[in-house]
This record gives sequence, C-alpha cells and structure tokens, in this order.
Amino acid sequence: MGTEFLAADISTISIAILAVWFSLGYLISYNESPKGVLYIRDAFFVMFFTRLFGFANGLVPDKVFGFIDLTAQISSAVLFIAGALQMKKIKFERELILKGVGIIGFSVSLLLVILGSNPLLRLVHYGTIGVAFAMLSFFFAMYRASRKRDGFIFVAFIFGVLSILYIIRITIVGGTIDDYKVIEPSLYVALAIGFILIANNILAVQIDGMQEEIDANRSRLEQIVLASPFPIIISKLKDDHLLLINEKAANLFNVDIKHWFKYRTVDFYADPSSRTELINLLEKNPVVENFEVLIRPKEMTESFWLLVSARVIDYNYEIAIYTAFQDITERKQKELKLYDQATRDPLTGCYNRRSFDEMVVKEVYKARRTKRPFCVFMIDADHFKKVNDTYGHGAGDRVLKALSACCRRTLRESDIISRFGGEEFVVFMPDTKIEMAYKVCDRLRINISELIVKGDDGEDIKFTVSIGLVESTQDDDLNMDNILKISDGALYIAKRSGRNRVIIGEKNQDTEIASEATEVKPIIALEKSEKDNIPLDKDVAVAPPSLEEIA
Repeated sequence: MGTEFLAADISTISIAILAVWFSLGYLISYNESPKGVLYIRDAFFVMFFTRLFGFANGLVPDKVFGFIDLTAQISSAVLFIAGALQMKKIKFERELILKGVGIIGFSVSLLLVILGSNPLLRLVHYGTIGVAFAMLSFFFAMYRASRKRDGFIFVAFIFGVLSILYIIRITIVGGTIDDYKVIEPSLYVALAIGFILIANNILAVQIDGMQEEIDANRSRLEQIVLASPFPIIISKLKDDHLLLINEKAANLFNVDIKHWFKYRTVDFYADPSSRTELINLLEKNPVVENFEVLIRPKEMTESFWLLVSARVIDYNYEIAIYTAFQDITERKQKELKLYDQATRDPLTGCYNRRSFDEMVVKEVYKARRTKRPFCVFMIDADHFKKVNDTYGHGAGDRVLKALSACCRRTLRESDIISRFGGEEFVVFMPDTKIEMAYKVCDRLRINISELIVKGDDGEDIKFTVSIGLVESTQDDDLNMDNILKISDGALYIAKRSGRNRVIIGEKNQDTEIASEATEVKPIIALEKSEKDNIPLDKDVAVAPPSLEEIA
C-alpha cells in the first residue's frame, strides 16, 4: 500500500492535512467547540505523518512499510470514531483511548499482514477511514449545540464526500478515481475552511449571547434606575447629554420628562466647574462618593445642596456617568450655620478676629506674590458709649448692626469685613491703592452719617464714625500686626482731631496732635488721577438699613 504515491502527491496531500490540523487547533481555542474535536485533531496528526511516511516506500521492505502504514491508518480511524462518539456525549478517558488506539492498530495490522490477503488489506485500509468519515458526517450534520449551523453542515458534507471517496477506493476500480491526486487534497482544504466556519459560528453565537446579556443588563439597569426611590441620571461622558433620567431626578431638577434628552447635567449646577471637578475625580477613581455640589436648575430661583455618587459605566455602547443624588440641603444649612457661628460675629454677621486673621494670611501671601498693594482701615463708632448710656444697649446693638450693614452695601464682595470687638471694625481691601481706598472710606463715612436708627422708644438715632486707613506699602515686610498698628494710630488721630473723618496713617507718624478738627488734615494729599480711578464694584445710593439688618 502506498507505492503509487509520488513525492509531489505526498507533499500536496500532507500540506492539505496539515491545514486541517491547524484549523482544528483554531476551533479548539473556543470553549464552545464540539466535544471530540481533540480526538479528530489527533487523528489528522497521525494521518499527516502517515502521508509523510510515504516517502519511505521502496526504502524499507514492503511488508514492514505496509504494516506501519496500515497501523497508522487504523489508529487514525479509531481516533476519528472516538471523536465522533464523544460528540454524542459518550465520554472516554483520553489516556485509555490513546493506549487502545496503539494496541488496536498494532494488533489488527499484524494479523492482516500475517494473513497476507490483499482484498482484506484494502478493505480494512480504506474501509475503516471511510466508516469513520461517515460517522463524522452524520454527527456533524446532527449537531444541535449551536444555533449557527452553516459551518457544521458544510463539514458534514465534506466528510460525507470523503467517506464515499474512501469506500469507492475499496474496489480495484476505485483506485483510479483520483489518479491526479487532486480531489482528496481539495476536500481536506475544504474541510479546513469548514472548521474555520464552525469556529466563526461559535464566535457569532457567543457574540449574540453577549449582546443578549448586554441588552438584559441594560434593561435591568433601566428598570432599577426608573424604579429607584433616589434621583438617578445617566449622562454621556463626552458631551454630558442625558441618556436616562428617572422621575425622581426629573422632579428634583425641574426637567420636562417629555424632552429630557435635550438637557445636560451641567445645566443643573450652580457652578459649571463642579462638573469639571467631578470628571477630574472620576479620571483618578472609577467611583466617586460623597461629592457635594450646589444645585440651581434653570427656571428655579432657589439653590440646594446634593450629595453625589458617580461612576463610569458602559451604557448603550456609550461611555457614560451613572450619578445618584441625595438631598443634603438641611444638613448643609446646619453646617453653614455652625461655620458662621464659628467664623462670624453673632451680632453683626461680620467675620470675627480669628477668621479675619486666617483669611488675611492668604491675601497677604497673594499680594506678596503678585506685588499688588492692599489697604486696611479701622472703623470706630463715635461716642458709642454715649449711645448706650442714653438709649440703652439694645439701641447700641442696632447701631452696630446698621454700621455693618452699611459696610456690606458700600464695599466690594472681595473686601473682608471683621468686627474686632465693641464698636471697632477692621476692613481688608485686596488689590487696592491708597487713592481709591480713601475715596471708598470717605463715601462709607458719609453713608453711615446719613443712617437713622430707631431707639427703644422710637426716637431717631444718628451717629458718625472715624476711620484710620493705611496702605500695605507702609510696611516692607507686609507684617499685618505692624499695618494694624499704623491703622490704629491713624484712627486715634481721627478721634483726637474731631471724629467723623478719614485719616491716612504713615509709618512712625506722630499721634500727639492738636484736638481741634480745623487744625488737622489728612497726612497724605490725594489728587484725582484718571490712571488710578478704578471703578468700585458697588456704587449705590445711601439707603437706610432694612428691618432685618438692624433687628
């Protein structure tokens, strides 16, 4: 057997079988590959070396060649049959099968060689492979484990044709059916393509399964979001447009539920930079919890605080942010109230001395870094003791409230107003030159002098203030204690020189001056300059304090 093979024929069919072996290896890499494929691959491996053994024809005795060739052929057939049976879920121990293959192949081949019957040899040689291929054709055609079946049907067809080819070869006439050795290699190449198609069928089923799982997970997620008792939003990471919002969130953010897809989460934030901060946190951690944000949706005048929990998810093939919200407005108001109690004077609402010192440290550092001037001035209510003695301490408290309220109306939001104690206030004006500061102080003095506060018995109370102003240039080291001393000295001069005035202080100035107001003028002469005429943040008419401010 095998003497008719030429070297070219052997090479062609060996390469074709090797292609099948590789395609089976590709198929085995999928977990859902049919059971028994491993034995089928082993069988083709044996067939490959059987064909290569054809090169030894003529180099070894005919009986030895025939025995080895027949043993390999029978072993391949047994492995094919084992693979076909395992496809029907008949389990075998692999080690036992491999040993049995060798024993069966050796025993049957030895018996046939001893008998020396050529028809019988031909029957076993081609018949065993033909029967094995027929079984494989049937089991691949009947394989139901995959919803995609075109690859299985194609392989079943090729195995069927190979089975017919080998069974025909049993006859003497059949030996000439493939003289040019084209049909069998072509069928093996087709078989390799068929196994690749099966692998693609399995992959397609896996993809469909994953898609179904994704759809199911998405459906479950949508149901969880929509039924959640908490406000939840899913939005695109890229452009922030909403992908899903439940009714709780729609009500919370005043969203038109019919047109929710037109909104973005940034539309809800009082400060749009809050979303940028949240995104930066999500870049570092996939989950962000306890992120506090101030919310002020469109067409809503009131703001409120929410606690945000967010994570990056895959939703509808979009990289999205899953965000859940919890209303913490009440808690935040309590925190802010406690913070105000700790940082502000309870009577006037101005910052207390400790808070002033902490805030000014940052401002002084900024001024030193940017080399920009700042100004500090002290305010003291004139004859405040007389107000208390004449009208009572309740009236005195209302005077201090009216004074602080006038400061807030007249000064900028960036100016830091602090009550140092009693009737004395200190104001820090960042990024301000002395010329502008003097104008502001004088305007504040005039505004305060026009206030009218009601006494306990309904009588009108009018009062004035004295102000001591100093610029940061008066201290090279920007030492706040020194600056406050200079300002205090200027305030002392304002008091001694008649009150109801603004005095600009200088370093090492003499505070021992005459008490007559007419003899004292500001230490520094101020001239109007277009270059230094910086507009104020607030330029309001003098208005009496509201009842809330003096209550």
